Amino acid sequence: MSANPIANGGLLRKPLEMPDFRSLAVEVKKPGVTPAASVPVLGNFLREVMRRNMKNFRVFGPDETQSNMLHAVYEVGKKVWLGEYFLEDADGGELAPDGRVMEMLSEHTVEGWLEGYLLTGRHGLINSYEPFIT
Repeated sequence: MSANPIANGGLLRKPLEMPDFRSLAVEVKKPGVTPAASVPVLGNFLREVMRRNMKNFRVFGPDETQSNMLHAVYEVGKKVWLGEYFLEDADGGELAPDGRVMEMLSEHTVEGWLEGYLLTGRHGLINSYEPFIT
Protein backbone atom coordinates (compact mmCIF):
# COMPACT_ATOMS: atom_id res chain seq x y z
CA MET A 1 0.00 0.00 0.00
CA SER A 2 2.80 2.46 0.82
CA ALA A 3 4.27 2.02 -2.69
CA ASN A 4 1.25 3.86 -4.11
CA PRO A 5 2.34 7.45 -4.88
CA ILE A 6 -0.85 8.91 -3.36
CA ALA A 7 -0.27 6.95 -0.14
CA ASN A 8 3.17 8.17 0.85
CA GLY A 9 2.72 10.01 4.11
CA GLY A 10 6.39 10.97 4.27
CA LEU A 11 6.01 13.12 1.17
CA LEU A 12 2.47 14.34 1.75
CA ARG A 13 2.41 14.94 5.49
CA LYS A 14 1.80 18.46 6.73
CA PRO A 15 2.51 19.45 10.34
CA LEU A 16 -0.39 19.70 12.74
CA GLU A 17 -1.37 23.07 14.08
CA MET A 18 -0.87 22.52 17.79
CA PRO A 19 -2.45 24.33 20.75
CA ASP A 20 -0.30 25.80 23.49
CA PHE A 21 -0.37 22.96 26.01
CA ARG A 22 0.18 25.44 28.84
CA SER A 23 -3.26 26.95 28.22
CA LEU A 24 -4.76 23.53 29.07
CA ALA A 25 -2.76 22.93 32.24
CA VAL A 26 -4.41 22.10 35.53
CA GLU A 27 -3.78 24.81 38.10
CA VAL A 28 -2.36 23.28 41.29
CA LYS A 29 -2.64 25.77 44.13
CA LYS A 30 -1.66 23.26 46.80
CA PRO A 31 -0.10 19.82 46.24
CA GLY A 32 -2.31 16.83 46.95
CA VAL A 33 -5.65 18.64 47.01
CA THR A 34 -6.38 19.50 43.36
CA PRO A 35 -8.89 17.03 41.90
CA ALA A 36 -7.64 16.20 38.41
CA ALA A 37 -6.83 13.19 36.28
CA SER A 38 -4.35 13.03 33.43
CA VAL A 39 -6.52 11.38 30.78
CA PRO A 40 -9.40 13.92 30.78
CA VAL A 41 -6.72 16.63 30.49
CA LEU A 42 -5.34 14.73 27.47
CA GLY A 43 -8.90 14.67 26.09
CA ASN A 44 -9.04 18.46 26.35
CA PHE A 45 -5.70 18.70 24.54
CA LEU A 46 -6.88 16.35 21.77
CA ARG A 47 -10.09 18.40 21.43
CA GLU A 48 -7.98 21.46 20.68
CA VAL A 49 -5.71 19.54 18.29
CA MET A 50 -8.83 18.35 16.47
CA ARG A 51 -10.38 21.84 16.45
CA ARG A 52 -7.28 23.23 14.70
CA ASN A 53 -6.93 20.31 12.27
CA MET A 54 -10.42 19.31 11.18
CA LYS A 55 -9.23 18.09 7.77
CA ASN A 56 -6.16 16.06 8.79
CA PHE A 57 -6.58 14.67 12.33
CA ARG A 58 -8.82 11.88 13.61
CA VAL A 59 -9.14 9.76 16.74
CA PHE A 60 -9.51 6.01 16.22
CA GLY A 61 -10.62 3.41 18.73
CA PRO A 62 -12.77 0.35 19.45
CA ASP A 63 -15.74 2.27 20.87
CA GLU A 64 -13.88 3.34 24.03
CA THR A 65 -13.29 7.07 23.56
CA GLN A 66 -15.97 7.89 26.14
CA SER A 67 -14.95 5.24 28.68
CA ASN A 68 -11.28 6.14 28.19
CA MET A 69 -12.23 9.66 29.35
CA LEU A 70 -11.30 11.33 26.04
CA HIS A 71 -14.89 12.46 25.44
CA ALA A 72 -13.91 16.16 25.20
CA VAL A 73 -13.14 15.47 21.51
CA TYR A 74 -16.89 15.08 20.91
CA GLU A 75 -17.26 18.82 21.49
CA VAL A 76 -15.70 19.39 18.04
CA GLY A 77 -15.94 16.05 16.21
CA LYS A 78 -18.54 13.35 16.71
CA LYS A 79 -18.28 9.64 15.83
CA VAL A 80 -18.54 8.95 12.11
CA TRP A 81 -21.96 7.45 11.45
CA LEU A 82 -23.48 6.97 8.02
CA GLY A 83 -26.25 4.55 8.95
CA GLU A 84 -29.80 4.89 10.18
CA TYR A 85 -30.50 6.84 13.38
CA PHE A 86 -32.73 5.53 16.15
CA LEU A 87 -34.42 7.41 19.01
CA GLU A 88 -31.81 6.18 21.50
CA ASP A 89 -29.03 7.70 19.35
CA ALA A 90 -30.29 11.20 20.14
CA ASP A 91 -29.33 10.83 23.80
CA GLY A 92 -25.55 10.86 23.92
CA GLY A 93 -24.77 8.79 20.84
CA GLU A 94 -22.36 11.47 19.59
CA LEU A 95 -23.02 10.42 15.97
CA ALA A 96 -22.60 12.52 12.81
CA PRO A 97 -21.93 11.83 9.13
CA ASP A 98 -19.03 14.31 9.23
CA GLY A 99 -17.57 13.02 12.49
CA ARG A 100 -13.83 12.92 13.26
CA VAL A 101 -13.81 9.92 15.63
CA MET A 102 -13.61 6.49 13.97
CA GLU A 103 -14.87 3.67 16.20
CA MET A 104 -15.57 -0.02 15.72
CA LEU A 105 -15.33 -2.99 18.08
CA SER A 106 -12.22 -4.37 16.37
CA GLU A 107 -8.73 -3.16 17.27
CA HIS A 108 -7.41 -4.79 14.09
CA THR A 109 -9.80 -2.83 11.90
CA VAL A 110 -9.21 0.55 13.56
CA GLU A 111 -5.43 -0.01 13.40
CA GLY A 112 -5.83 -0.61 9.66
CA TRP A 113 -7.93 2.55 9.31
CA LEU A 114 -5.27 4.52 11.17
CA GLU A 115 -2.49 3.07 9.01
CA GLY A 116 -4.28 4.04 5.81
CA TYR A 117 -5.03 7.50 7.18
CA LEU A 118 -1.38 8.06 8.10
CA LEU A 119 -0.13 6.80 4.74
CA THR A 120 -2.11 9.56 3.05
CA GLY A 121 -0.20 12.20 5.00
CA ARG A 122 -2.70 12.86 7.76
CA HIS A 123 -2.42 12.43 11.54
CA GLY A 124 -4.30 10.33 14.04
CA LEU A 125 -4.33 8.75 17.46
CA ILE A 126 -5.58 5.32 18.44
CA ASN A 127 -6.94 4.74 21.93
CA SER A 128 -7.85 1.49 23.62
CA TYR A 129 -7.52 -0.31 26.91
CA GLU A 130 -3.99 -1.67 27.35
CA PRO A 131 -4.91 -5.39 27.47
CA PHE A 132 -6.90 -5.14 24.23
CA ILE A 133 -4.40 -3.23 22.10
CA THR A 134 -1.31 -5.40 22.67
